[in-house]
Amino acid sequence: MEPEIVEAPAVIVEPTVSVAETAPSEPDADASISKQKSRVPQKVKHALVACGLLFGVFAIMTSFVYRHNPMDSSVRKIVNVIPYPAAVVGTHVITIRQYLAERDALSTYFASAAAQAGAAAPDEATNEKNVLDTMIHKLAVADLA
Repeated sequence: MEPEIVEAPAVIVEPTVSVAETAPSEPDADASISKQKSRVPQKVKHALVACGLLFGVFAIMTSFVYRHNPMDSSVRKIVNVIPYPAAVVGTHVITIRQYLAERDALSTYFASAAAQAGAAAPDEATNEKNVLDTMIHKLAVADLA
C-alpha cells in the first residue's frame, strides 16, 4: 500500500517583534526618564547661576561705593538701600548713610552760619574729618556710659 499523503493544516505565523525593531523605541523611553531626572539638577544649576549673578552685582556695587565720592548721587542711592559701613567702633557700626546725614547737616549749618556771620565755611576735607571724629566720639561715650 501506498502511503497516504495528508495535508498538514496551515500554520498561521504571526509576525514577531525582533530586538532590532524595539531598540529605537528604548532610547526614547530612556530619554524621557533622563529628562525627568535632569530637571532637578537643571533647577539647581539655574539657582546657582542666579546666586552667582547676585553676588557679582553686589561685589560691583560694593566696589563702586568705596571707590567713588560719597557725595555722588548714585552712591547715595546705593547706600540708602544697602547699609555699607563707614566705620566700626567696638561692636557698633557707623553706616555711610548715617555719615552722609551728619555731613549734610553740618554743611547746612556752616552754610547758614557763614552767611549770617559773613565768615567762610571750613573746607570739605575738614568737614569729613570732623563728622567722622564726632560720630566715633559719640559712640565711644555711649559705650563708656
